[in-house]
Amino acid sequence: MAKPGGKTSIILDDEEFQKSMKKPLVKVRESVPKIIPPLFLALELAEKNLSLSLPRPKRVQYSDMPTEMGNEAVEVCTMALDKFLGNRDYEGASVLIKNTMDKKFGPSWQCAVGEGFGFDISCQQKFLLHLYYSKVGILCYKS
Repeated sequence: MAKPGGKTSIILDDEEFQKSMKKPLVKVRESVPKIIPPLFLALELAEKNLSLSLPRPKRVQYSDMPTEMGNEAVEVCTMALDKFLGNRDYEGASVLIKNTMDKKFGPSWQCAVGEGFGFDISCQQKFLLHLYYSKVGILCYKS
């Protein structure tokens, strides 16, 4: 018998303990998919390398292009990275950007895509774009 204000202990045998532990775990596992917020689901899908249409922040670091050309160049870069960023295929993205810019604005475009790079280049005036798409840097210029 327990004393008032004292602690009471309950002794369970192994079978009773296992039964009592299994019941709450099953209930929790059944209810988890119902309560997962969309963000956790998106992160779980991203880990499985499934493509998601989540907006990625893009930041134009420097551009001396005319406004219309600059907007088209940013769209080209965004499209290329949306296509190749899932596989981290920066070379494929840069080739696509270069070829598209050559077709739209004439030949001799250069493009560099990657993380953590610096540059010192000579290029034509009004044909330089440097932007970041999420953590990936893009340099696009006409030589």
